[in-house]
Amino acid sequence: MAYADLTTEQQASLDAWMSLFRATAGELARVNNHQEVVNTEYNGTISAILGELAGVDVIPNASGLDGAEPMTKDQVVTVVSYMQAVLGYNTSAHRANLARAAGERNLIG
Repeated sequence: MAYADLTTEQQASLDAWMSLFRATAGELARVNNHQEVVNTEYNGTISAILGELAGVDVIPNASGLDGAEPMTKDQVVTVVSYMQAVLGYNTSAHRANLARAAGERNLIG
């Protein structure tokens, strides 16, 4: 069945969903770009600095982000591991598909 064979209501539903999907694909690409920077810095210098701390040592919140809390070294390392897992989906093939979905210019930011 082709898109043209869908009912008007089905086309409208799919079109509305595709708009959300495309915007989300662009946002995912932008988040991945930021995570790449965080990961590069982590692998370059931050992991060595964190290595000086015990797992239960608390790092204060100096971010200025409302509601962000102090975190232990182990908590930070755990969240970094989440980011690194997501970056497994940031290959050139993944980025090409995200560009197809959102438009190349919408992946920057």
